Amino acid sequence: MAEGMVFTLTQKVKYLESKLEEARAVLQTKESRISELETNVNSNRSPKEESGSTAELQQDKHREIEFDLEGVFLQKMEAEIEFLALTRAVEKLRLSVGNQITLYEEQTSLAGEQAQMLDKLGEAESKAAMLKKQAEELERYCGDVLVTEEVLKMQRRLLAWQSRH
Repeated sequence: MAEGMVFTLTQKVKYLESKLEEARAVLQTKESRISELETNVNSNRSPKEESGSTAELQQDKHREIEFDLEGVFLQKMEAEIEFLALTRAVEKLRLSVGNQITLYEEQTSLAGEQAQMLDKLGEAESKAAMLKKQAEELERYCGDVLVTEEVLKMQRRLLAWQSRH
């Protein structure tokens, strides 16, 4: 399950990184268009003696260029905002993926430790069973020794009684 989440998050990071690159390309295009318009505006502002109609045409052209320039600036700002949002999203996903990987590694380590504990528990149970069996054998042996001891006492008493009679 954790591996699937890590894979999904990795895919999201790759997707957002590609969107980030697209936003960068749009930003560069907009910046070159702004530069082009600024150059065009600056070249048209050179002082010249013009007739009234040419000056009017120039003013109309300047207004049009300024309108285009404002539109491009607005698009550039939108692209920059999108770029920042994508950058933050990518960073958050990278952190999330890192956290998921760390969590997965910790879970894997914990599972390994649990397996080792179960192995040790199994060994301890085996030893306990063996010790119990040895204790039972020892009890039987002690019982046999006590019985033998009682028999020997009885034989000694019998011998002592026989030697007196």
